[in-house]
Amino acid sequence: VTLLQMQPLYHCSTDANSPVFAFDWCIHNNVSILSNGTYGCHGSSHLSSIGGSIRLDELIVNKTDYTTMKHSLQLEFFANQYYYGGYTYPCYQWPALGCDGYHHDNSSNLVYNGTDEYFRPGTLLAVPNTTETMNILESKLKTDPGKKIMWTFMNYGGYLGDDTAANRGTFGIESGVKEQFEQEYNQPFDAK
Repeated sequence: VTLLQMQPLYHCSTDANSPVFAFDWCIHNNVSILSNGTYGCHGSSHLSSIGGSIRLDELIVNKTDYTTMKHSLQLEFFANQYYYGGYTYPCYQWPALGCDGYHHDNSSNLVYNGTDEYFRPGTLLAVPNTTETMNILESKLKTDPGKKIMWTFMNYGGYLGDDTAANRGTFGIESGVKEQFEQEYNQPFDAK
């Protein structure tokens, strides 16, 4: 069974029977859903388009059980400010297969300018799972979604998968998670 991944995907009509369009540069990265699912069509890194996404119900089911997300998270940051821009190391880190074409293009306003040589597509970020961080999770964090995300960072981490192309950080989420979260918690998912 093959997972057909593409990014971005365009549906330019309200007619459900009209065609959809996608860039074909990543079609060769389609993988069997029975494989490890690492690679795909995610922008700069060529990691899975769906791997690491927060899925429907993960932030609302069993609200007080913060151990329900049992996978790493997909993260995106502004590559221009944060992703390593030097030449000492490759522009990406395993398991990523690449980085943005503009990573060293000084004529681009998206060129990588970060100074931390370890902060690049594919990098795994994690919070140490210690008594101190567990105490923070259990006694200092106030919201159930915050506790779930903290626990997930402590146990699985999050991979840098793409560039936001603006100064913000994001999680990869399945379609509908934002609306489900906002309805359940009466708070914006995209809080600033």
